[in-house]
Amino acid sequence: MAKALARAAVAMAVVLAALGAAARPAAADDIGPAPQDLDVPYEVTHPEVVEAMLRAGGISDKDIVYDLGCGDGRFLIMAAKKFGARGVGVDLDPQRIREARDIAAHEGLADRTEFRVEDIMVTDLRPATLIPFYMGEAFNTKVRPKFFRELAPGVAVVSHAFGMGDWEPDKVLRHPKARGGVFYLYHIPAPVGGTWRWTAKVGGKEVPVVLALEQQFQVLHGTLQVGGAAAVPLTTAAIAGKELTVGAPVVADGKALKLLCHGTVDGDAVQGLQQWEGKGDAESSPWAARRDAFDAAGRWDVTVPGHKEFSSTLTIFRKDGQPFARLGRDGKDQPLPDFYLWGTSVRFDIPGDKKPAVFTGGLTAEGGRGTLSKEGWSEDLTWRAKRVGEAPAVARSADPAPAAEAKPAAAPAATAATVTAESTEAAPAAAETIAPPPSRKWKPEMGQPQPGDEYTNLKDGSVLVWIPGGECTMGSDAGDNEKPPHKVKVEGFWLGKFEVTNRQYTEYMKQKPQEAEVPFLWDDPKFREPECPVVGVTWNAARAYCAWAGLARPTEVQWEYAAAAGRQLKYPTATGRIGRDLANTLGTGGKDKWDGPSPVGSFPPNPFGLYDMAGNAYEWTTSRFMPYPYSATDGRENPNVRGLRVLRGGGWYFPMDYCRTAYRHRFEGFLRYDYSGFRVMLPPIAAPK
Repeated sequence: MAKALARAAVAMAVVLAALGAAARPAAADDIGPAPQDLDVPYEVTHPEVVEAMLRAGGISDKDIVYDLGCGDGRFLIMAAKKFGARGVGVDLDPQRIREARDIAAHEGLADRTEFRVEDIMVTDLRPATLIPFYMGEAFNTKVRPKFFRELAPGVAVVSHAFGMGDWEPDKVLRHPKARGGVFYLYHIPAPVGGTWRWTAKVGGKEVPVVLALEQQFQVLHGTLQVGGAAAVPLTTAAIAGKELTVGAPVVADGKALKLLCHGTVDGDAVQGLQQWEGKGDAESSPWAARRDAFDAAGRWDVTVPGHKEFSSTLTIFRKDGQPFARLGRDGKDQPLPDFYLWGTSVRFDIPGDKKPAVFTGGLTAEGGRGTLSKEGWSEDLTWRAKRVGEAPAVARSADPAPAAEAKPAAAPAATAATVTAESTEAAPAAAETIAPPPSRKWKPEMGQPQPGDEYTNLKDGSVLVWIPGGECTMGSDAGDNEKPPHKVKVEGFWLGKFEVTNRQYTEYMKQKPQEAEVPFLWDDPKFREPECPVVGVTWNAARAYCAWAGLARPTEVQWEYAAAAGRQLKYPTATGRIGRDLANTLGTGGKDKWDGPSPVGSFPPNPFGLYDMAGNAYEWTTSRFMPYPYSATDGRENPNVRGLRVLRGGGWYFPMDYCRTAYRHRFEGFLRYDYSGFRVMLPPIAAPK
């Protein structure tokens, strides 16, 4: 898939931020270091799945999309570009946020998108009308109570690959390119638990009707009572966003009838139509009901008959209009992170247990009751509650403005600004191209190789260039992740003249069909052009290819040393500068006519005779992403330790500044990434004896 398709598809997960108003980074990752312990590693979503998820959520140009764990912003950028939506993306990784901002600016979407560095759990989600995201199930259940507190009824939540615990989805949707082939659609239900009353006309008389509802997520149970008759169980009970439907067979005016009501909930009121179905034609009339006033805020003594170990004090309070709770037991008072309140219906877990005990049920003005269940129990227990006091006064703040009125701020001028001319527009090339040394075809029997010598690996046909040993300064002062600059010594080695191509990787797949990993966008012919670099391969896949070919990959030190070409070049190009005639980067112009990967060798080589060290595909190194100064003995070169791995050189879908010789990119080694490729390396080859 070429740049155009990748741009149209750029979109995946979100995390809002306190640093959103900070000045736009001019270079490298100077908006902060990499977080080492994220809740969920960033894994890209296939562009077709991104679009399918947005469409499943009913995306339109009226939506405000919140992209949680946004990574490079692909969900939000597609939502803005293809559907005209606006929104906010949030992530804890500053490098991902920088990518998202840069790509949005290039696409002309900075005025419709805002990307921030922030923890999802502190993000105000109230403005959101659609939330597509890709996290793990543990995180999904962690953020679930926040969704119910802050999102308005009807807001669509679309989760890639992972469910939301025992909150059942409204739809399970299949897609062959989704992880596990599936994603899930949810809608936030209106809180309707409680007692609703209205008056209906039956047989020419006005009779009172009472509806009692119990709610757990979007699942409803309850009873209906008409006139003085006994209450009967509901046979129809559903809440879809704000749309409430209830019904039951009743006896009214001496007749067996069925009452079916459908309406739109607005706080403690519902309006719609009620329909009486009997032997004759159904009779419809307006339906307007109100819920009995109820405030759950207060202190409640909770007991489980016969089980004193569960005795506790539940304190419910409101903060910024949203319900929270604390639980006091065993002399300790602790917050309840997994707490829900749907009108009079309540649910909470006792924290701290791997398999928590779950309280579900309802509250009234003075008391409450319900069920206590736990995985592994043979039967459920019952619990009772009694109101014993008021909630702390300090926690009872006024309700906020309605979420529908809230709008995400436009991206700050600094973050929406165009990237510096050097990083987005073709910079003038230096007057002189630095020619590589003359090359000769080297064989081991020729003895010590000379600069420029080339060696061909027979297994996969890779041509490698001899890189003479030496010393260079690694890193720079341009970005936090590149500091401090420090001297390193490098022994001579062989490095691939070109990035590994699709032609070479295809041969590997033919010979190792059970082992070879299929690249991420391999189904798109534009990413299988034989002489273009293979992209969308994991660090592990690159390692496996090299093992098959009898080769290796460069360390981060070897890559930077070769890129600098013994001259400390700022950019690893033929001139040490960057421009449209020197590398394949974001956008087109000059010699850069590709909207995707270009055939290897399409631009002049650097002074060591290496092609595409700047742009085209990002290149895996062997090194783990760790702070400088570099040390080969501190564990960063351990291939068996999982973690972020370093990529170098920029790529076709990134601004020019990402091609700086010292710039460090990072990604999880076991995950596929749209833009990742690699080049091969060999240590010195001994002459035959």
